[in-house]
Amino acid sequence: MRGAPRPLLYYYSFMNLAKAITMSRGRTGLVGKVSHGISHVGGTGHTASTAKLQVGQSSPAVKHAVDELHRALAGGPVVAGEYSVSEIIAQSVVAHRMWREAFSKPRQERFIPVDGVRFMDGGDKIWLTLQISRATLRARGRGVAETLRQSGLETTFRAVNHADPAIAADFHVLEQIDPISYTGRAADVVVDAVNEVRPFLWQTITASPPYRRYYLYLSPPTERRMPQWLSVYSTFFWLGSLTRYQPVELFEALDGKLGPFFREFLESQPKQLLYMLASDAKQQDVTRAAII
Repeated sequence: MRGAPRPLLYYYSFMNLAKAITMSRGRTGLVGKVSHGISHVGGTGHTASTAKLQVGQSSPAVKHAVDELHRALAGGPVVAGEYSVSEIIAQSVVAHRMWREAFSKPRQERFIPVDGVRFMDGGDKIWLTLQISRATLRARGRGVAETLRQSGLETTFRAVNHADPAIAADFHVLEQIDPISYTGRAADVVVDAVNEVRPFLWQTITASPPYRRYYLYLSPPTERRMPQWLSVYSTFFWLGSLTRYQPVELFEALDGKLGPFFREFLESQPKQLLYMLASDAKQQDVTRAAII
């Protein structure tokens, strides 16, 4: 099948990029023999509905690429454990609607667009507010309390009324509960404020203003969430593993009910992940140049 080797090539490309990022951050854990840090859980099958991945490893003495990259980007170890492939792929912004439509009874939309991210300055403190369209929540059948709870923001953000009635009429406003104090310039603590909300904002990267589109991912209470980059990285690992060891199962996945999702994922997600990792590495937005 034309293009079938792509998942494996993408995975190894991103693993090598992960090594470069971790070494540029001064981490030395990737010197010598290093494992992937992701593996297929034996006995769980090779279909998207049954397969599970083991992320991270129980022994702290084992060095692996995923953990080192997580430490380089987030400052701490990856949350180790078993993750269902069916839950991992649901966390993809790209082709999410194709994922929904693949089921006999379409799944509920899980991504809620964030229409505005604003920094507020109180003179010696800054905090963030997120604007969510009231019309979007109504159309998706979601409430504000549910959105806060399932997005993971329930303990750090609260719903407030915007001071401008015109804005309040169209948008729900979610406000950061604990402001970040500063003594010099507000710009000195902007990264601290962003870091508190970053794990809860999914993004797509565009070549035209505003260059980023942000979303809240609403996950069921029983689902194990990953950082956005890790869910994409893990999906590439799983598809790459099928490419190498179970090519028949790969063809079945690409031709099955989730085929449109996987094809769009392979078409669109590599560039998205590339620029996400580049932005995290640089700690500033990086995007592809617009075609003029």
